[in-house]
Amino acid sequence: MDFLNSIKVLPKNTRIFVVRAGNNARYREIFETESKVFLEIPGVTPIADFIEKGDSEHIRKLLQRSMDIIRKKEPKSLEDYDGNKTLVAPLLGSFVSLYAKARKGDLILVPNIGYQAPFLIGEVISDFSDDDTLFLNKYQGYKIPYREVRWLSKDINKKKATTELSDKLKNRKAVIEITETAIKKEIFGYAYKKYVYNDSSKACLSGAKYNGKNLQGIIDTLQAVQILMEKLGIQDDIDVKINFNSPGNINIFGNGSKAIIVAAIVSSCLAGATYADTKQDLQESEIVQECQDSPILDSLDEKTYQEVCDKTQKAEKEIQLEVP
Repeated sequence: MDFLNSIKVLPKNTRIFVVRAGNNARYREIFETESKVFLEIPGVTPIADFIEKGDSEHIRKLLQRSMDIIRKKEPKSLEDYDGNKTLVAPLLGSFVSLYAKARKGDLILVPNIGYQAPFLIGEVISDFSDDDTLFLNKYQGYKIPYREVRWLSKDINKKKATTELSDKLKNRKAVIEITETAIKKEIFGYAYKKYVYNDSSKACLSGAKYNGKNLQGIIDTLQAVQILMEKLGIQDDIDVKINFNSPGNINIFGNGSKAIIVAAIVSSCLAGATYADTKQDLQESEIVQECQDSPILDSLDEKTYQEVCDKTQKAEKEIQLEVP
């Protein structure tokens, strides 16, 4: 089943960081257009070996020298710096978060100025290397290390975010880590159409032809989802959120892999798959098995499957229902 093969499975140790694009978001355009996120720390490379060894004293000295470069002071030999902990403590924490803690697959959020301005959500695509450096015109001759990302979302604004996430985006520190599970799940929901993370999942049903008037397609889709929830006995494990904007979409959040199961059955109906093949594919799915959700499929019968297919195929004609 193609749908199951395209699900983003997020490791339990996936981390999320908020990285500011300099004072007044001065580097945000570079972040967005070049898919590179960095701290304004010229002249600190090479650093990969010292990060690997956890040599904090050497890194503190590099950061001290970088601060001299930023202040347009002649940088001294590295041995002449004392690695003053108090002086570089705030910068050191941000440095360690972005260049040492953030790993391939982790997420980075970049806020913008203003309540309506969208924030960026990106996925780190590789672990840090000393080759990952760039030059800024104002620091000619001094390299700046960066992290390369793949932008997943560029159009979510703080107004849409929960108060808890919005507060994180307002934080004035250069880098902070988001550790609260509820906020992490909110961010995953913005970043991915469908995912499984720890004990939760999300999937999306969309209608490209929905224009705010043809409600019947949305109604048929919701009825199909309701039929499945009742038949599988998972009403208390699913949360359905509807976006009535054009084009419309329905986001399904669930415990375990239950949101994925519902969306997968809808996807199979739209693809014309048989009841037997759909049930077998789901029961054999590693995602479903790892979440220990296979038993709920025992209650899915062919009559219910066909009823769901009738509803979703009507919705496909009415609003071009699909499962992205």
